[in-house]
Amino acid sequence: MRAPLFAGFEGAWLHWNGHCTVTQTRHTPETDMAAHYRAALDQGAAGFRDVLPERFDVAARRSAARRAAPGAVICWSLTHWDHPRDPVRHAAAAVEGAGPFDRFIAVNEPSVGQAVSGWTADHALRMAIEMMDAAGSANPYAQWWTCDPAHHCGPEVWRTTDELVRAFGPAIEVVGCNYHAVAAAAPLRDILRCAADRYPDHRIGLTETSWHDGHAGCEARFPHIRSRAEWWNHVLEEIDASGVPLACATWMPWLDMAFEPGPVWPNGWRCHVPA
Repeated sequence: MRAPLFAGFEGAWLHWNGHCTVTQTRHTPETDMAAHYRAALDQGAAGFRDVLPERFDVAARRSAARRAAPGAVICWSLTHWDHPRDPVRHAAAAVEGAGPFDRFIAVNEPSVGQAVSGWTADHALRMAIEMMDAAGSANPYAQWWTCDPAHHCGPEVWRTTDELVRAFGPAIEVVGCNYHAVAAAAPLRDILRCAADRYPDHRIGLTETSWHDGHAGCEARFPHIRSRAEWWNHVLEEIDASGVPLACATWMPWLDMAFEPGPVWPNGWRCHVPA
């Protein structure tokens, strides 16, 4: 494989309907979280993206993951469209006791705006900076990743990442690009090259990618692709063509899930592609 395969566990709380994808997918220490990690390792995952929201027991989630996947890098989003009561205190508490394989994203996709997160991009950026400042005081060795949609190479794509890199420099280990078939407006190879050129002092990661079987928007943008396995093969070819050595290639969501209560969508890792 051209980059380490990461399993991304979606952990959103959605402000418009109160839906929680953590409980929908039973990705909690009390239910199936450990089994999800073990299954992902068996399916070729070398690392993980997961969530440490304020509304869950942070220590219990981290402990369950570590027992199931010792020695694997886990990049934890501290805010994944959730609305923490005290984001600064939450960030400081979350990084205390972090191990050598823990990485952190302060705010998942801070540039997406009110339609998805319920807050403006400017508010999300300020919150990320405040959280990273507080966490840095609690644990100056904490290592950070960024994570934002990158579906074309226009300058507006990088505005939030530019600000975080400018503010935190070496503390940011990986600049993450989220690239989903339903929103893609430029080839992935171009996105990755653009990121590598823009941030030469940082590693680049594909922090999310996905395909939703039967989704008209995916099929309209990529008419030659009809399945998750075909999308994954396409992604690997694009990574190869980019020439960018990636920190990760993350399928997210790893578990079938939906953004509303009820039946899940066919969008999890069912690629059956050798890692």
